[in-house]
Amino acid sequence: MKSNPTPDEILKTPPISGFKDFNLKELLLKYLKHWYWFVLCFLIFTVFAYVSLRYSTPLYDVSSTIVISQEDNLSDAGLSVFKDLGLEQTQDQIENEIQILKSKTLINHVITKLKLHVQYFYEGRVLDVEEYENPIITIDFLASDTIIYEKFGVFNVRINTGTSFSFMDADGNVLSTHAFGETVSTSVGEAVLVPNQADLSTSIGKVIKIKLIPVRNLVANYRARLAITRVGQNSSVLQVSIRDAVIPKAKDFIDHLIDAYSARSINNKKETSNKTAQFLNDRLQDISEDLSTVDSEAAKYMSQYGITEDVSGSTGRLADISTDNKREIAIYETQNLLIQSTIDFIKNKEAENDPIPSNLGIDDSSITTEIGKYNTLVLQRRRLLKTSSVQNPVVVKIDDELEGLREVLFQSLLSLKGKVAIKLGSVQTREKGFKSKLYQAPERQKDLREIAREQGVTEQLYLYLLQKKEEADITSHITVPNSRIIDRASLTSFLPVSPNKKSIYMLSTVLSLLIPFVILYIRDLLNTNVKSKRDLEELVSAPIIGTIPKGKSKNQFAIDKTSRSPVSEAFRILRTNINF
Repeated sequence: MKSNPTPDEILKTPPISGFKDFNLKELLLKYLKHWYWFVLCFLIFTVFAYVSLRYSTPLYDVSSTIVISQEDNLSDAGLSVFKDLGLEQTQDQIENEIQILKSKTLINHVITKLKLHVQYFYEGRVLDVEEYENPIITIDFLASDTIIYEKFGVFNVRINTGTSFSFMDADGNVLSTHAFGETVSTSVGEAVLVPNQADLSTSIGKVIKIKLIPVRNLVANYRARLAITRVGQNSSVLQVSIRDAVIPKAKDFIDHLIDAYSARSINNKKETSNKTAQFLNDRLQDISEDLSTVDSEAAKYMSQYGITEDVSGSTGRLADISTDNKREIAIYETQNLLIQSTIDFIKNKEAENDPIPSNLGIDDSSITTEIGKYNTLVLQRRRLLKTSSVQNPVVVKIDDELEGLREVLFQSLLSLKGKVAIKLGSVQTREKGFKSKLYQAPERQKDLREIAREQGVTEQLYLYLLQKKEEADITSHITVPNSRIIDRASLTSFLPVSPNKKSIYMLSTVLSLLIPFVILYIRDLLNTNVKSKRDLEELVSAPIIGTIPKGKSKNQFAIDKTSRSPVSEAFRILRTNINF
């Protein structure tokens, strides 16, 4: 007979649940019985998404496409006239042009030109609407621009009649009333408000909110929103885009930014061309004066001594011949040194078994051939000595041959040295004669040659600069920007890019399902109570003979003979199971 199980046998480690223990129906029923949580969250998040979209200002993408010329070098800048002097600059890189387009200077110029720092808003049903193209009124400040550009202010202006208006506070109270066109004092400074429409009857009672934003803040804002990307990896085409709530304002900003960039390029080139032309004019004037002075000195000198060009030409030819003779002397002296160094090497007993240096430039083919044979035998002797001794008959034979070659080379080099010495002496004698003739030339011929040289250099420089001046004048009148517009600013899409309705509604739906699920899951995870019969079956190995539900009756007896309540029936089933 089997004994009753011990407490250690009853309690056991619960088995690891696998996929076969997963019950989808049970899981769905466990969460679906709290369906009202999911419905409530769905309603809350949907309403929140709708309100968020309703009170969000839609933003649109506006973009333009331009192509940057990568030939913005000296030829465009007016300095191509000095290209042959090696003054060519490196080409502007596309990355540099992108940074120029995003520069604070250009953006500041566009903002102040379009007066984007002054904004006009009308009260809408939900949000204030900015009027950019045709505001009802405009405001002009009398203070200097440098002061106004740094100010911040908000003015609520209500139109009373066709000729008057009132300043309002945030609560709608009238602060002061004025006539259009008169000078009024504001927190920023004196200003003049004028109507922008001929008839204001339809606008009476409207309140216009005028915002004045510091330009430096607006520049930082536009730089953060301005996107400039290259179309293609190695392309010079750029897409300039910006995201804004007012489409016409975004289009004007991009178009004026590109125009300002092109104007900057043209102005830089014109400035360079003007400076180049000024430099050329100044130099031409100076050189013209120098040329006149040199011509006058040459004419005066030649007239004084009666010198003709023939005498000067003869002296020049003698000097050229002397230069050629000096070159020949240097060649023969070099040959003499090479021959002597080779003779010294052959006579050196310590270098008898070393190769003679070759390719020294000795101008004798027979000697060069003999040196080659000698070096071949030396290398052959070294290879033999690696495996034999100097008494080897082959080595002894090679030594005899080397001795004979050294003697032949020695005699050949001595003969060649004598020949070179004879040629050298002949050239040196001829050079002495030329020097004597040159020294006998009158001193005034040398002076005249110096004058002629200076005259030629000055004249060439004058003609060169005169030609470059004409080229600079031509290029200064055909200056073009280094960019071309492919597409003017236009909408990328007619639908707003922000806020994205589809994404927001999808996110609200996901959150309405996820948050209740996470809350219920965590609550279920932290609940350590036994919730069902299955929980006990997973923890103990003993059979479960019955379950007693929690009764709702306040009777102190859980069961009696006549009761048919679920608790009573559960006890009866338990008693029956115990009997079995």
